[in-house]
Amino acid sequence: MCQPEPVEKDIGHNVNGVHEVYFLSFSDSTDPNPEFMRRFSDFKTPVKPISAGVWRGILIYDKVSGESGAAFYIEKISMLGQDAAEVEAIIHPEGGLSASRLVYRVSRKSGKWTVTSENIKSIS
Repeated sequence: MCQPEPVEKDIGHNVNGVHEVYFLSFSDSTDPNPEFMRRFSDFKTPVKPISAGVWRGILIYDKVSGESGAAFYIEKISMLGQDAAEVEAIIHPEGGLSASRLVYRVSRKSGKWTVTSENIKSIS
């Protein structure tokens, strides 16, 4: 989900290289636990809990660095087997007024979860 697309793309509904940090939350704005967050430690773009961000108007920024980011809200995780799951998420790539609802299929290979497909449910 956090694999950026080229910067040239419209930033209104895509996660792309213009985002300097990603913020992750569960649907009710709950931070994921530290163990879950460690899964993102090797990402090129930092992934932080939603509480590390601050909304200024319709945009979210890192509280420490001031860098702009994209917010991910995990709505639902459905296990499809021991090594497969479906993840429904809402992404706010530019701010509170733009959002995309996506369903990701993920699989675990060699202990690492990877997105295998994504389907857009809605864009606002």
